[in-house]
Amino acid sequence: MVCEHLVQFYDTEDELVDAVVPYLATGLAAGDAVLVIATESHQRIFERRLDALGVDVAARSGAAGRYVTVDATELLRYLRPEDRGEPCPQDVDDSVGRLIRRLTADRTLRVYSEMIALLWNAGEVADAVALEELWRRLQERERFTLFCGYPGPPSPERAEAIRRLCRSHSKVLPTISARALTLETTPIEADFTPTLESPSRVRELLRSVLRDCDLDEDLIECGTLAASELAANAVLHARTSFRLLVKPTPSSVWIGVEDGAPLTDRQSVIGRAPHGLGLIAALALRWGIRLKETGKIVWAEIPR
Repeated sequence: MVCEHLVQFYDTEDELVDAVVPYLATGLAAGDAVLVIATESHQRIFERRLDALGVDVAARSGAAGRYVTVDATELLRYLRPEDRGEPCPQDVDDSVGRLIRRLTADRTLRVYSEMIALLWNAGEVADAVALEELWRRLQERERFTLFCGYPGPPSPERAEAIRRLCRSHSKVLPTISARALTLETTPIEADFTPTLESPSRVRELLRSVLRDCDLDEDLIECGTLAASELAANAVLHARTSFRLLVKPTPSSVWIGVEDGAPLTDRQSVIGRAPHGLGLIAALALRWGIRLKETGKIVWAEIPR
């Protein structure tokens, strides 16, 4: 298994659970060890969902030790006694590193951790970024795949921290939700047909729109490239007519493509570099899919 560093920004706990549980279940089905560093409430939710999928968590938590849970709140308290800023690298290696080395002695390992999310949610952004860096260093020494989730939408004051976080991960996972789109978008008044010429038409049209917004050329190029890839995804996979949506915000430009095809396979939209949705994952602060009664909106937020 390729050892990767995955991240997802999520708005609701259901979105997080919908992403984490398949990640854990797939690892267990493949014979991997799984380490879950989460709050007790999240541990219970994950285990209930795994049980519903037919995964016997209790059996895998026994003598085989293939499913291991650690309380993220307690571990974070140990790593930061009296909330003394960022964790010490040696403490991280002595605790988390030692456990990972034990679990990877005879098998591959998948880790889900939300220690960083707890810091992020508490507004301790600098410490969250520092802990992310310690995870990255640990992953360089040991072989395991790591999944991190961050609650809440990106905000202007955290834009640089989000960019640093995204650069430290191999994939930014999509947020998949059936909730109504709450962002007030501006639809571009143009319908596109599923032809090979449409992505270039989308690119030209969006470039003109973004220039009218007085944005810098680097952002315009990233935005038009993302829109072109979203349009190509609609042409090649949805194969329906589609429309373009765009909304500049203080920290990003939100771009979406709405098509008429349902999402049939969640694994088909995991972004893999260097093309298609993998390129979207590399360009975006975050990206995702809004499910609709007829079709979906595939969207991306490009940092300013």
